[in-house]
Amino acid sequence: MHAGPDWVQICNGCVYGAKALRSRGPGRARHCSFCGAEAKEVEWIHGGSLVAVCNRCIHDIDEEIATS
Repeated sequence: MHAGPDWVQICNGCVYGAKALRSRGPGRARHCSFCGAEAKEVEWIHGGSLVAVCNRCIHDIDEEIATS
């Protein structure tokens, strides 16, 4: 489990799922729940209207998993 703000966490499976499905997400996300980046500031955001994660956060979390 990797933490973002106090109320957001993401598991390893979700990290890999977001990477695999990023182009097929629902497209409703307007900002990243982890870093707060707006959709226009990042390459992609995967998630829905309540919780979403951007490509930059997925990259950072993926690197953290690899070095753990």
